Amino acid sequence: MNTLLVAALFIAAFSNVSNAGVNYLKDKPDTLNWGENIGYAKPCFQKWGNLNKHTGCKSGVDRNPKTCAISKPNKNVYAMYRITLPKHAAVERILIVNTGKPSKNLVGVSVFISNVSTLKNAVKCATLKENHHVYYVTCPKGTTGRYAILQQSKKNVALAVCEMEVFGPPPTYKTKGSAQCADEKPNTSNWGENVAYKR
Repeated sequence: MNTLLVAALFIAAFSNVSNAGVNYLKDKPDTLNWGENIGYAKPCFQKWGNLNKHTGCKSGVDRNPKTCAISKPNKNVYAMYRITLPKHAAVERILIVNTGKPSKNLVGVSVFISNVSTLKNAVKCATLKENHHVYYVTCPKGTTGRYAILQQSKKNVALAVCEMEVFGPPPTYKTKGSAQCADEKPNTSNWGENVAYKR
């Protein structure tokens, strides 16, 4: 499949664009070729606590959209979900998966990248303004930070996140003859079998 066809199929996956920084998707796309999910299995935190023992924050970073991190509603607190990323991580795209029957408690939630665990001087990537199953968020060019944060806009509203995947920019390549040279070693875990390994 050529590159142009892949790009066309990827664009066609979006149902519509409703506000800058957010695309709403009907289904979770295959992200295996997006590069490394730098939020996978990383330390996380949710406020105000988890609804029960099966809905802790780790359910939002386990690559399983059937398990969800669900916070308790609290009349004095804005619900929040946060992932700790590698230091000075470059962030380009964030994929957020809602519950199977889309819950309206993601409507009004804002997506931030911050260098500290609060929203102080954080970069706002987008606000989720509609009720959908999957949200594809694009952050401003050059965004870096240590924390990916979802912040509820209203108090006493729970926050349910079935999956949150965070991606940086793809590796850059420089063509030299018939070879391509990357600025750094790309994540090859999804390239298939390394047939030269231990040969």
